[in-house]
Amino acid sequence: MLRKMTHTRSRSAYFKSAKLLEFEPRDFEYRVFLEKYAAFVLDRFACFSGRFGESPMLGSTSDPRRLVASLKTMGRILDKAIQVVNAHERISNGVTLQCTELIVRDCFLARNKRESLWQVFCNTLAQLLSNQQQHGLVEENLARNTQHLLKWTLRVSPAVRALVNVHPHPSHSLSQENLDPSLDPSEAELWSHLSWMAKKKRGALVLSDAVSPR
Repeated sequence: MLRKMTHTRSRSAYFKSAKLLEFEPRDFEYRVFLEKYAAFVLDRFACFSGRFGESPMLGSTSDPRRLVASLKTMGRILDKAIQVVNAHERISNGVTLQCTELIVRDCFLARNKRESLWQVFCNTLAQLLSNQQQHGLVEENLARNTQHLLKWTLRVSPAVRALVNVHPHPSHSLSQENLDPSLDPSEAELWSHLSWMAKKKRGALVLSDAVSPR
């Protein structure tokens, strides 16, 4: 609703990224940070509520296409979260530190029985892989998307583990005990599933989209 409203003092629409980025050239790094932070916030709250209740995993669905679609959305938002953390490293001040800590708490920390977005992503991915192992047959398009998700997860997991080390500021309140960067499924299971899919493809057990149900 706020996207359609106008702020009284600035006379600009709420959530208008162009208004946030009205800085002089000397503030280039700060502008880059705010641009990435705004991109994250707008996408994150356009797709999910506070506890990520829109995830099909929380609705106990077993539809692989819904799981893949949700995983791709979560992966995109997690990517933007990591980009904000990286941008904060280049211009560290009180504002960027606070914004970054909020993102880390939202996406990578589990607190007060609330799962982080990273946990929801990993749990949803685990359900998808379990379904594929049980049914044995994976249609070609779904197989490509799954392989992409597995490779993306393996690529970003080291960045997730390193998040606790990118906040050297003494006021930083995140600790190693609060951050659980472990994967569920584990990296070994991800590599194992990639190998399993490759064997299925070589054995001609991957269905093409032309004969799969719509």
